[in-house]
Formats: sequence, structure tokens, C-alpha cells
Amino acid sequence: MRLAHGVSLAKVSERMAARTKEAEARGERRGGQGGVGASMDAPAFEVHVRGVTQRVRAALADVLASVGADSTKPQSISKQLGLDKSLAWKAARIVTEADPFAAIPRLPGKSGVRILIASLEVAGASAAMVREFREAMEAFDQMVDTHAGSRETLQMMLASVSPEGQRERDEVHRKLAYEGNRAIWGVQARVHLGVHFLAPAAARSGWLDTGTISALVDFRRLRPQVPWSVAQMHLFDDRGRPTPPSGYEPMDTTVGGAEPPVMRDFCSASLPPLRMQQTNRGTTRIQVSEGRVGLTGTATCVMGWLHRASVPMHATPREAVGDLIVHVNTPAELLIHDLLVHRSLDIARTARALVYSQIPGEPCYPADGTELGVLPIEGEELDLGDGLINLMTPEVPRHRAMVEAGAVRLGHSLADFRGLRLKLPYPAVPTTCVFRIDLLPA
Repeated sequence: MRLAHGVSLAKVSERMAARTKEAEARGERRGGQGGVGASMDAPAFEVHVRGVTQRVRAALADVLASVGADSTKPQSISKQLGLDKSLAWKAARIVTEADPFAAIPRLPGKSGVRILIASLEVAGASAAMVREFREAMEAFDQMVDTHAGSRETLQMMLASVSPEGQRERDEVHRKLAYEGNRAIWGVQARVHLGVHFLAPAAARSGWLDTGTISALVDFRRLRPQVPWSVAQMHLFDDRGRPTPPSGYEPMDTTVGGAEPPVMRDFCSASLPPLRMQQTNRGTTRIQVSEGRVGLTGTATCVMGWLHRASVPMHATPREAVGDLIVHVNTPAELLIHDLLVHRSLDIARTARALVYSQIPGEPCYPADGTELGVLPIEGEELDLGDGLINLMTPEVPRHRAMVEAGAVRLGHSLADFRGLRLKLPYPAVPTTCVFRIDLLPA
């Protein structure tokens, strides 16, 4: 049951080989070693990075201690060595980071190293210790040339070997992607919200009622004549094949069955007209039409619908898991994905969050299965507690009232649910964010 609302290594190898030939033709092997076309005799990536980084840290710790500088007090380093606060803070973090890989973003560039060494020499550091620190930094730069070509690329490569501190680095990269994507597509949102309800169906034993709220908060265009999809409705089985739902009902009872299922009380008055489109893949797409550009056209769009007795609650030979999906196609500052499960089901505890690539041409979820296309992206997972005691989130105006309206429409109260939340700053697009749960035993 699925409820919705990469580059291959071969290609990388081809590009690396092409770049190697170009570099050789230009004679651009940096310093005769490293860089593109580096020797295959270089140490293994993780071993090499760890070794040179630890050498830098040890050398810097020793030379700072030799002049009486306290590595745990950046302000003291700044005052004693006459350094600006930023460089002093970096020096302290290089030495004190628990994860050696987390120290790498703090390493100063060549000009920063020269300033730091000059200050240490003025403070009376021995020539031998200064030389060791200088040579350690040179070894680090040679390692970068050998394996990555640039420090920025090195940071991306470290994702596979340094889970600690990786969330912070990933967020920086995703924010850069967000800035590019909003310029390319001409739209942005402050918050993308997805809420999924699961509750026992009153009309059919062993089946579930499902509810979905999908919202773009403070959505706006950066250029004119840009229509945009704000929500999708579809169901899939475990093999990614569309399954016909039993018919949806709008959360807002004042909305007609043929209209987009807008939750009017929670939308802004400036919301442009909406339209519904049926695709040949069994998906109903809800699209906001063209509208005003910039801050004066900012709008909040909230959709909500439910399906009665639409999916089984028990595992079958064909289906063992349930996936609750948010399609992330809009450049947004924050994704909030809430999974709210009726407490009688006791399946929310098995939920795990996954993010799948939706880049065409590569394995795509769900049609290509659940094993391929998973991205190494992690957000903050929060337990909303029994009765949703931790439901409040300041990023979405009237969020609690919105969710309460959905629960009541399903025939329950908020106290009947327990929940989980994923918060992911600057979600990558296009992706699908999935909460996967194990269905109850047959």
C-alpha cells in the first residue's frame, strides 16, 4: 500500500577518464602529483583523509599549546595571537572537534594558514613545531588534489565515511541547491507540509481509512506565467502499480466532489484558481494557475482529502508494508511530514523515514522497487507522542486546528492518535519523502 499525496559509477568513471586526458593534454597535474589523473598508488581515500587530518590536528594542538594558547577558548586564542575571531574560532574547532572529519570544513585556506603561522612565530613558537604544522597542511592539500580536486568536492565525498556532522554539511549543500532551483523553476515556498492519517475503517473490518493534508505555506512565484502542481492523489501497491481508490472525499465538506479538495478555512484569500488534471499514470494532479509575482502574490494553499476503507491494515503475500508519501517538487525552505496513526493500530512505532530520488533516467520509486534510488538524506525525526501532545509547530500557522479538522472529518479526535514527524530543511527536488510502516501480521 502506498498513499501519496543519481549518477551511475560507470558515468563517473567515464567523466574522470575524460578529465584525466584533458589534464594530461594541458600538463595540469598539480605540482606533479595529485589532481586529475592522480596515481593509482595513492592510499585508500578514508585512510588517507583520516591520516592527514589527524596530523594537522595534532600539529596545531602542539604548536598552540607551546605558546600557552588554550584550544578550548577561541576568544583567548584571538587575544593572545592577535587573530580575528573567525580564524581563532576555526583553530579551536580544528583541535577540539570529536569527529576528525568534522574538523575539515574549519581548516583555513592558504592565506589563513600564512596568517596563523605568522602569529604563532611572533608568539614564540619553535621553528620545528611551525614547520610540522606547515608540512601537515601541505600534506592535506596534496591529499585533496589526489582524491577530490577541491575541498568542496571532498566535503561531498565524505558523506559516505563520516556520518557524524554530515547532517550539517548536507544542509549547506541542499540550501545551495534550493537557491538554484527556485531561480530555475521560478517558484518557492517557505514550508511544504504533508500530513497523513491512518485509522481503522468503521465500514469495513480489517481495512483503513486514510486522510491526507498537503500544503504549500507562503508559496510565491519569482517570474510570471508559471502554473504549479501543489498536490497529487494516488495509490500504489508494493510493485509500484496504480490501484484504483474507492473514491475520495474532501476534508472540507463545503467543497463539491468535482472541485479541488481545498481546505478553505486554512488557505489565504490571495490563492489563485486551482484546477485538477488526470494523468495516464493514475494520478490526480492539483495545480495552482498562473498568478501574481513576488511578495504581493504570496499565497498559502492547503488541500485535504480522505479515502474510506481504501487499504488493508494486514500484510498479504503481495503487500507487507505501507508507504505514506510526500512528493517534493517545490523548492522549499522546510519540509514537515507528519504521520498520525490511530493508537489502536500500534504500527506507528515501526515507521522509518526514507527519501527517494525522482530523477528520470535513474531507478525511480516506486516503479523500480524500494531498494533503489534511496538518497543519503536525513532530517530530524520527532515523536509527537500519544494524543499528539507534541503536535505544535510554529512554522505553520493554525497547524493544530488544521490537523484537528482532518481528524474530526475521519470521525476521531486528536487524542485518538499518536504520531511521528520528519523535519527536513531545504529538501532536495525532485524527490519523494516516505514514511514506511510494517502492516499488521495477517
